[in-house]
Amino acid sequence: MGNPMQASTSLLQQRWQQLRSAQPKLRIRNAAEQLGVSELALLRTEPERIRPLRPDFAALFNQLLDVGPVMTLARNDEVVHETTGILENFEHYQGSGMGLSTGALDLRLFFKQWRHACAVDENGRESIQCFDAAGNAVHKIYRTEATGAEAWKSIIERLADGSAGTAPLEAGEAPEPRKPCADVAALRRDWAALRDLHHFH
Repeated sequence: MGNPMQASTSLLQQRWQQLRSAQPKLRIRNAAEQLGVSELALLRTEPERIRPLRPDFAALFNQLLDVGPVMTLARNDEVVHETTGILENFEHYQGSGMGLSTGALDLRLFFKQWRHACAVDENGRESIQCFDAAGNAVHKIYRTEATGAEAWKSIIERLADGSAGTAPLEAGEAPEPRKPCADVAALRRDWAALRDLHHFH
């Protein structure tokens, strides 16, 4: 009797290949949305491209202090936050599960919502990608030409964990319905007046 999980993965891989053939410039985030799955679910259909990592995100960012410049990427449906520089001054607050980096990479990282990680090779473009419980990408770190090759490789070797690649993905939660803005002019005025990210809320 066949393995239903393997059959499901094979079918998803086939559907993704067909989609990429039809839309070769389609980003994986958009492909996952069209196929009704998460980015990590798609990546797992091609195990030769990924290496599962232990989801110790504090250790990951502590080790990134030694690799030199990297590019970090976080996005949602509205915005893309992309920064390039050297990670420095990283702190991890265990009580809140928050990671904080100040300097060239100014990041606020909420690790309590992060569950999975893997190293990804996209035709030579190397990255370390982090995902939530449902397998949705929450943060990606890309190696640049200036990134230390041996230090980067060392991070992956230290955190590599084959068993992490079979950790189950949870069902995603439906997003909260959007609320219309009652006063657009006031929103724009208040937004323009922001001088510190802590004023956002």
